[in-house]
Amino acid sequence: MGDANTIKTLPLAERKKHYILEVASRLFSRGDFHHVCMEEVAREARLAKGTLYNYFNSKEELYFAIIETRMQTLIRQLEERLQHRHPPVMDLRRFVVHLYSFFLKYPNFFVIWKREEVKTSSPQCKDCRELRARLRDMLLAILRRGIDEDAFREFPSLDLLGDCIFGIIDGMAMRGIHGNANEDRRKEERENMFSIILALLEKGNAHD
Repeated sequence: MGDANTIKTLPLAERKKHYILEVASRLFSRGDFHHVCMEEVAREARLAKGTLYNYFNSKEELYFAIIETRMQTLIRQLEERLQHRHPPVMDLRRFVVHLYSFFLKYPNFFVIWKREEVKTSSPQCKDCRELRARLRDMLLAILRRGIDEDAFREFPSLDLLGDCIFGIIDGMAMRGIHGNANEDRRKEERENMFSIILALLEKGNAHD
């Protein structure tokens, strides 16, 4: 479930694993975890059930592999885009635009991830929470640097600000996924979304 060009260069076994994850993500995004069985995944992927178990020991392992694999790809791509420091506004834009575009590109993953994000009891959620924390740390680092460099105004709670920004991105991604907008419309909404986020951060917009 990485970049298409990268997957093509992988050994056959790894390509098949990514294919299984892609098929499973479609099924799990359509229904609740308990309503999808390994037999259904194998049938949809046109594989023998035994072959499926050669790659994943259980439905739980398969399910959380979807989230972890896609999140790892997302974080790697963001790290690559942000490895060379730019002005905070530019880096914030890179982060926000890429995150939004990634969610629209992989809507099945987005639906599954948002569903699991609110859960805390499952042991498998630990890795997902750690990946989410890395994503959050990347955003907060940009915001903190923007405040330090006088590009953004100060806030009483940087954590709350980060949650608000993620909330805006999540909401706009959900709107884009369910709205079936064309590419031009999505670009327009992406620009409007960033304008809203920037308006929260710009100096002179604070209310007494």
